[in-house]
Amino acid sequence: MATAASPNARGTKLTSLPLAPGPRYATPFGFLRELRADSLGYLGWLQREYGDVVCMRMGHMRSYFVARPECVRHVLVGNHRNYEKGNLFAKMKAVAGDGLLFSEGEAWRQQRRWVAPAFQRSQVQGVVPVMGCVMGECLGRWEREYAGGESFDLVPEMSRLALDMVCRAMFGAETPGASFHRLVDEGIAFSNYLVNNFATPPLWVPTRRNRAARRALAGIHGTIRDMVESARARRGDGADLLRLLMEARDEDTGARMSETQLLDQMITLLVAGHETTAMNLSWALYLLGQDPESTARLRSEVDTVLGDGDPSAAELGRLEFTLHVVKESLRLYPPVWALPRQSIEADELGGFRIPRRTMVTMSPWIVHRHPEFWEEPERFDPDRFRPERSQDRPRHAYFPFGAGGRSCVGEDFALLEATLVLAMTLRRFDVEVVAEHLVEPDPILTLRPRNGIRVRLAARDSGRLAMRRG
Repeated sequence: MATAASPNARGTKLTSLPLAPGPRYATPFGFLRELRADSLGYLGWLQREYGDVVCMRMGHMRSYFVARPECVRHVLVGNHRNYEKGNLFAKMKAVAGDGLLFSEGEAWRQQRRWVAPAFQRSQVQGVVPVMGCVMGECLGRWEREYAGGESFDLVPEMSRLALDMVCRAMFGAETPGASFHRLVDEGIAFSNYLVNNFATPPLWVPTRRNRAARRALAGIHGTIRDMVESARARRGDGADLLRLLMEARDEDTGARMSETQLLDQMITLLVAGHETTAMNLSWALYLLGQDPESTARLRSEVDTVLGDGDPSAAELGRLEFTLHVVKESLRLYPPVWALPRQSIEADELGGFRIPRRTMVTMSPWIVHRHPEFWEEPERFDPDRFRPERSQDRPRHAYFPFGAGGRSCVGEDFALLEATLVLAMTLRRFDVEVVAEHLVEPDPILTLRPRNGIRVRLAARDSGRLAMRRG
């Protein structure tokens, strides 16, 4: 395959390659209209109709969709320097600044060197007691507020929990509260608007939506700045992840993050990080609500390993089936349902020519359901992640956290957090999904449940644990 380092050496061969098959549109608006009407259905139709490498022709413009693990590997790993995040992510800088998720090139590489050490597995395991404390407080609140059996929407509860947990882990302090939750929700809503509209006015244009967004963003920035200052005042007290970032040095230059860079990282880690985890937890509890057998197996594992004590990192590491539930929910409902990249120079994918400056979209939603790599792909089956069943599967048939150097830096944090939340929730409650409430995926910035997921909680019989221990 071609490499970005030597495009001219393969230039003749690349120009002789065909473009992939696919639909034609007179303008980009026809393509966007179909994509917005039913994004997931449209991507599935493209694959069924044209195969695993598809070219959408829109006048003189081209856009590619690929659904093969080897293509995913080439774009995200093998030839990643030839692919940047493109205009879509550039728009998001208006919301989240130039943090790790949205930066490119050398700026991104330096930020990765700063941030990655704070999220090494050993560091993440150190905040398990903090996670357990936050989860215990949440379970107590649920018991007080929902003990009567009334139904409620699980999604905002998971968003609140995930934001509380990452704030406590990052700053070693209490979450600012309901007003901060509302500001973050407004910031995410504005991000969805930017992603799902082709032409949006710059943030400085004083439209009603932009004015509201600027107020929300100013509130988010101000609150995070206050939390950073409070953490500095407690210097030496605790081992929160923020301190690791404040003390991080570039291993090549010895440089530390500026104040602006640190705040940009905080916004990225808090806002983007909590949103994806909240969606994963919402979908995981929804899937378990449809599968009493898997719920019973998970609960039996949790009762055996954890008992009724606070979980430790070592104990969470023994919850193998619980982790497989988390991974299977990420397979079926990946919060990041599409990964767009833009080619810098011409390239080759699957035997087809990728012109320079062409958008290439990879969709975990589609690849995770590819029947060539997944048996009964629509079925919820956590056991498919057992080593003996997954060892022959192509590595990049599963990429909920991306792949390569730009994979999610918080993957270990997210998996540990989700394992803990599922374990502690189902140890305490039976979670009943309200059957008459329609649940369907809504692919906006993340894969959210349209209209939420309504559930009811019932406290488990506390005598069961006592009988088992006796």
